[in-house]
Formats: sequence, C-alpha cells, structure tokens
Amino acid sequence: PIQRPRPPIIIGGGGEKLLRVTAEEADIANISMIFSAGEITPAGLREHTEESFLRKRDTLRRHCDAIGRDWKDIKLASQLFTLVSKDEGLVKAMSEMSAAQVGVDPETARTFPNVAVGTPSEMTDLLAKRIDKLGIDVYVCNFMSTDMMEVFATEVMPHLNPVAP
Repeated sequence: PIQRPRPPIIIGGGGEKLLRVTAEEADIANISMIFSAGEITPAGLREHTEESFLRKRDTLRRHCDAIGRDWKDIKLASQLFTLVSKDEGLVKAMSEMSAAQVGVDPETARTFPNVAVGTPSEMTDLLAKRIDKLGIDVYVCNFMSTDMMEVFATEVMPHLNPVAP
C-alpha cells in the first residue's frame, strides 16, 4: 500500500514456506491448523495441538532470527471456534458434539488451541492460560450465534483485555 502508515499485514497458515514469508513480511502471524485443499478437516483439527502450535511458533522465530528480525515484533494470532454459554448443560452438549465431530473425547477436544468450549468463567480461565502458554496476542473468533458473541464480549473479553480509562 502507498498509505503511510500502512495497514498491518496478517498472514495465516503454518507451513514452512508460509512461515518464512510471514517472518519477512507480516505484522501478525495467524498460526493455523492444517488445511486439506482449503478445508478444515477433523484430521487437521486433531493434528493442531498446543505442541504443534508451539513448533510452528518456534519455526517462525527461527526464520526471523535468520533474517535478523526480532520475532517479538510479530503479533501471534489464532483462529478460535468459540462455544460459550452460561448454561452448563448446553456447554456439556456442545463439548460432546464438537468432540464427536473431530473423533476425540470431550477432554481432548478442549485442549485444541483452535477450540474453546465453556461457561464464561471457564472460557476466561482457559484463554488466559493459552495466552500465557502460547503467546497469543489476537484471537479471530468464530461463533455459532450472536448470543454466544454477546456473552463472550460482555463476560469474557473484559477479563482478558481490560480497556484502559
């Protein structure tokens, strides 16, 4: 862009070549799961664990080191399938449903860095731990309903990213 300052550039992916381009060009790295022909698949979700996220983050760091860029200048982002409700019964059902779609048990599904299921307090605790462990600066959230978006915005976000007066 000719505009100065230019808008931030976000590059999403997780392959070796794309992470190298990200190190060279991006302001934000959206480290994502493995896509098969442009589709999110159960296998891609199962393979995108916290450990694979950290490996991709470390690969990005190595690419930055190789070109002399401070890797901390790149914000880390992650797509997040966000299932939040005040109704604990609905949370349990959503957890079981999402796990069945991926082919794992509900506890395993809750560990995937791209999935967050819980009540507002559970979601706040879960995301705070992931932000700390994975170094995520930005979440790109997908919601099943506007009700979930509202609960997340009013009862989770204020605890994760308080707005200064």
